[in-house]
This record gives sequence, C-alpha cells and structure tokens, in this order.
Amino acid sequence: MSKTIDSQEQEILRFLDIPIEPFHDRSTRWLFEDREYVRALVEFLASELMTRIDFSRLLLINTGFISDTLREQVADMVFSVPFQTETGTDELLIYILVEHQSSDDPIMSYRMLSYMMQIWDAQRKRWEADKVPKSRWRFQPILPIVYYTGKSRGCPH
Repeated sequence: MSKTIDSQEQEILRFLDIPIEPFHDRSTRWLFEDREYVRALVEFLASELMTRIDFSRLLLINTGFISDTLREQVADMVFSVPFQTETGTDELLIYILVEHQSSDDPIMSYRMLSYMMQIWDAQRKRWEADKVPKSRWRFQPILPIVYYTGKSRGCPH
C-alpha cells in the first residue's frame, strides 16, 4: 500500500531538495543584513571613517543590474548610509562583495570596478531621466569591500 504525501510533507521535501552549496552565500548575506555586523566590518577595515557614518540609518538597497549583454547581474550587497563630509552629509554607498571561492580571483579588482561603474551608471541614468543638469551631478562615493572566505592567503588586491 502506497502512502499519499500531504502538502506539508511535499513542502518539506522541496526544501530538502535545495542544493546546500549556495548556503554559504546566503548565510553571509543574512549575517550582513544585521547593521551591527556591517558596522563591525567597516570598523575593522576603515576605523577612521567610523565617526562620520550613521549606521543607525543603514539601508540595504537594490543590487540588481542589467549588463550590456542583457544578462542580469546581481551584486551581493549594496548599502546606503549617511556620511558626514566637510560640506555636509552625503549618502555613502557601502558595497560588500561576498566571495566564496576556494582560490584567489586575479581579476577581483576589475570585477569590483565593474560593479561600481554599474552603480554609478544607474545614478547617471536616473539624472538623465529626471533631466537633472550635469552641473548638479555628483556621484555617490562607494566604499568597496571584498569579503573573501577562500582558503588562499596573500590576496594581492
């Protein structure tokens, strides 16, 4: 006699069928969804900026881009946070690229630059669509951070 699987059991089986491999990426993203972990990472890497950043207003923003080849690319994490400058407060973008690979990527610097250019290009397109005069364009600063969890040491980037 065969047993009929109810909908709850089917849901559990679908969940268990998810490949475990992407868990590393997801778990790191979940970690950095907590602003205190983002704050700690920035403090560790750029402590001189800490008095100028208001982490209480940290906001995770859209990270999807459409490349020139019309393929969607998703940056791992982009945050917007108020940043105090000499002339006032700007929005600083903190870009965290989560790297889960077992070896160093020799073109990581290029990849980071590419993602940063896509962020700035999205800003430019918004200004053009809103007909903002070029004299008022001011690209947001980006603090790029590569969070590498591979095994090799001595990353030259």
